[in-house]
Amino acid sequence: MDIDFIRGARLDDHLTIKTYISEFKKASLTFAQEIVDQEGVTIAKALVKVACIDNVKMKPRPFLRLS
Repeated sequence: MDIDFIRGARLDDHLTIKTYISEFKKASLTFAQEIVDQEGVTIAKALVKVACIDNVKMKPRPFLRLS
């Protein structure tokens, strides 16, 4: 996870979190996220990488694609 905190927010602020998949590989994907305040100003950006691991072999395995 890589986070860039641009500016702060307060407890009662209404925030919007925008999320999309920025990269999809055989055994991993990366989510890009942006947190925006009620004025539309970006207050944080993040990249979150998620991997699929075989829980017995402890090695990367391809995602199961459903069609």
